[in-house]
Amino acid sequence: MSNAIGFFLRGDGHAGRREHFEQLRAAWRAIDPRGTGLNAYSVQIAPMQDGQPMADAASSLADNELAFAWLYGDVVHHDPERLAATGVAGVRERYRAAAPPVCRVMIQTIATLRFVELLASHGLLPVPPAALVADVIVTDPVMRRHAEVFLAPSDADMPPLPTPRAGSGGGMDAAAAADRVIRSGPATGDAPPNSDE
Repeated sequence: MSNAIGFFLRGDGHAGRREHFEQLRAAWRAIDPRGTGLNAYSVQIAPMQDGQPMADAASSLADNELAFAWLYGDVVHHDPERLAATGVAGVRERYRAAAPPVCRVMIQTIATLRFVELLASHGLLPVPPAALVADVIVTDPVMRRHAEVFLAPSDADMPPLPTPRAGSGGGMDAAAAADRVIRSGPATGDAPPNSDE
């Protein structure tokens, strides 16, 4: 991403924009998903023996390592190696370590978007206007969908989809479709209640 922005800024003589871009680039480079160094702290875990921690068997994990194990292991379920390497710490420690870097990424994303908008407004970045106004946020977390359910024996051919009713604005003639499917009988082979069969 930064290489693409840098390409379009190569002829821009505005020192302030260039400096801002370098700050953004440095902030993104500081986020290292593979890094095992500390962002702020490390977690040391040791098994207990006779009420004392066994120092020679202790494990030390950096918060950055825990954070990206949570992201790519617990959330994305894509990296079992990260989970194995941090398994001794557990999901709570991984989650706790992930909160600050995730917030940093969010802030950096917003800052980068604002910079892209600034460059686009000055004609320095060819961004289609639709890209800056397209909906990308779901504000209602509750998903509701109206659906029609049709029953038929498991070995029956799939019936044709219901066709839109004339003048209905595209709505399906679900009653007719349901009647057509139900008349073939449920999976038990018995006639459905209230049928003509």
